[in-house]
Amino acid sequence: MSALILINTTTVMVSGASSKRFPGETVTDPALQSTIAASGGQLVAPSAGLTAAAALATKLRTQGADETQLLSVMLAAYTAYVATLAAAETAAAVAYVDGAPAFGSTNVQGALDAVKADLTAIDSSVTTIEGDITAIDANIAALPTFQSGGGTLTSGASGNIAATITASSRIVVTRTAVNASTALGELAVTNKSVGAPGHFVVDALTPATPGTPLASDVSSFDWVVMD
Repeated sequence: MSALILINTTTVMVSGASSKRFPGETVTDPALQSTIAASGGQLVAPSAGLTAAAALATKLRTQGADETQLLSVMLAAYTAYVATLAAAETAAAVAYVDGAPAFGSTNVQGALDAVKADLTAIDSSVTTIEGDITAIDANIAALPTFQSGGGTLTSGASGNIAATITASSRIVVTRTAVNASTALGELAVTNKSVGAPGHFVVDALTPATPGTPLASDVSSFDWVVMD
């Protein structure tokens, strides 16, 4: 047997193990061809259009396309191939009746070339889509990342808060409740330590003694780290 192209998804047993075969695969081994056919696989002889479709299906599969998409590509090419053959046979019959019998092989090849051109255009569109996706991925990667959380001060200080901290991290702290505080300090981030995880401390500083937590501030707060 010569090489054949598989149109549909088929599961076969090979050496005692289950093996899934996908649309667009080219099968050259005669024994495997017989096994696939016996398991419901539809194998067809290569043509220009089918070969181009198989190449596209193989490429789409490496890019993560599902079985339905692969099957759609192969069935479209096979349907066009069968329709082309039927049209060629009709044209040949008409030519015969008209006294000029000839099989329209040129017409068949032309139609297959048209199918191949269509598939090439599809392949080009896929490449364009891939480029768009790559650009979108790059834009997403450039967006800032956020970490967030909350806490409550004890005697004006939070203690170490674990987070991924870089040299360019910006940390924003907002008071959410005063709780039983008798006085409120100015919320500030102190003791920022770079690392993954690193940490930082939220203090309620007293204006009267810069750098000193205000013990009477037991506020709750939210924090956001931006990179």
